[in-house]
Amino acid sequence: MGKAKSHWDALVASVRKIEPKAEVEWRFYKPYGWTFIIRNKRRNLMYLRPANGEFLASLAMGETAVRAAQTSDLPAELIAEMLAGPKYPEGRPARVTVRTAAQARMVAKLVTLKVRN
Repeated sequence: MGKAKSHWDALVASVRKIEPKAEVEWRFYKPYGWTFIIRNKRRNLMYLRPANGEFLASLAMGETAVRAAQTSDLPAELIAEMLAGPKYPEGRPARVTVRTAAQARMVAKLVTLKVRN
């Protein structure tokens, strides 16, 4: 992960502040490799998949969380991507490749919207 490791650690710490009882687990998925899952008792909050110099953060956003994102200061491209994505029972996919602290903060904001909505 290289330089992105500090952003990973900061993001996990942020999620623990948002959802103090969150549990974490590493799981291996055959097509994707190792994935770090952050969950509360009822649902998976986020999936993190490490890569070279970056990591991918993936979330399933419910419809109320997507509506809240639309009125937030999140980038319009991210919101458009969520709205264009398929609607699964778990929610719409939100994916952010994290290379910078600002991107990690953006993912933390998504988690906040998901937990509150």
